Amino acid sequence: MSKVIIGIHGLNNKPAEAVLANWWLKAIKEGLTRNCPDLAAGDVMSAFEFKLAYWASEMYGSPIKEGEELEPYSPAEGVGPLPSGEHGIENLLAHIRAGLVKGGETAAAAVARKAVDDAIAGKAPDVSRYRSDFGKRKAVQDGLVTLLKNAHDKGQEVMLIGHSMGSFIAYDVLANRDDLPREQKITHFVTLGSPLGLHEVKAIVNHELRVNSENELEEGEEKDLRVPHCVSRWSNFADPYDRVARWDTDLSTDYHKNSSGVKVSDHLVCNTYVIGSGESRKENHHKIYGYLRTPEMSKAIADFAQ
Repeated sequence: MSKVIIGIHGLNNKPAEAVLANWWLKAIKEGLTRNCPDLAAGDVMSAFEFKLAYWASEMYGSPIKEGEELEPYSPAEGVGPLPSGEHGIENLLAHIRAGLVKGGETAAAAVARKAVDDAIAGKAPDVSRYRSDFGKRKAVQDGLVTLLKNAHDKGQEVMLIGHSMGSFIAYDVLANRDDLPREQKITHFVTLGSPLGLHEVKAIVNHELRVNSENELEEGEEKDLRVPHCVSRWSNFADPYDRVARWDTDLSTDYHKNSSGVKVSDHLVCNTYVIGSGESRKENHHKIYGYLRTPEMSKAIADFAQ
């Protein structure tokens, strides 16, 4: 059976689709080369096809011009394996922090929700529009739906990687769209830097979605949040310093197991993305390229490719 990795990017405008897809592949190959020295990275890469569910054009029209991307792909510093998420005390502190946030969300729900809601409206217009404009929501989802249908028709084994907002678009499609093939299967669903634990995001993805006879998207009844039935494995990777994912790094308490008993498997990782040097040096623990080259992600891809 042939294999395909489908990636879906996060919010904000992006460079052209071909450029962004190439940067994803460079980060994946870099991770395999550095973290899996016993494997030939080229052989692993040749074992799967890569497709990018590119939706920035639905929100922005024109891509970011060449040379104007503020945070392009940039190789990690040094040589050898990149840091893993197994930092002992850091893991413990991150889990404690996640537990406090969950407790705080319950104890001060109105304040927390208003703060997140204001942030979504002011700093994440993509999310706000996705939530309120069903026509735009369908347009953003349709690229991924097409790729999944094509993979199904070809009999391909699928790994689906969703980053940031892309992770909840992917979940929304898998859990809620009623026009995917009934036999659609996702071998491994991977969420990176995901906001799927936030109350406002959960409110977006907890309703059935139906495509009507006019090819419009309609919202149906509220449903339980659980691992989509088509998913055979779900891994959630989060850096505890990621500005998006740090508020809830443990999705297993938010999404129940599916009818096959599949649960979310949460993992803390170390996102080493850095751009610039000296005084202009900037770390971004949320950046996709840092996530794609983590040892945990490299292992997941290598396992899928075998």
